[in-house]
Amino acid sequence: METIENLAFSLLRTKSAKITWDYDEEADVLYLSMGEPRPAVGIDIGEGLILRYDENHQEIVGLTIICLKRRLLQELIPFNKETPALIKNLGIGTPVYA
Repeated sequence: METIENLAFSLLRTKSAKITWDYDEEADVLYLSMGEPRPAVGIDIGEGLILRYDENHQEIVGLTIICLKRRLLQELIPFNKETPALIKNLGIGTPVYA
């Protein structure tokens, strides 16, 4: 079974429009848009992912990923007893491991 992230990225890949992005380092949020960003409704699909949906054209136009840096570090840094302190020292908040 695919993860929510894989499904969301699959949806974004189906479009031929150029994907643009913006990263808000302070908020640790990545905004992906198909083409130039445009008004859309945010649909929370869980796990810190928000699909951007254009109701007028009835199409997905982007994806917002909350806590990107934390997600990447959790994938790249194996969990051990030092991991929470390492992540805290990096200044990205409290690690959450499932």
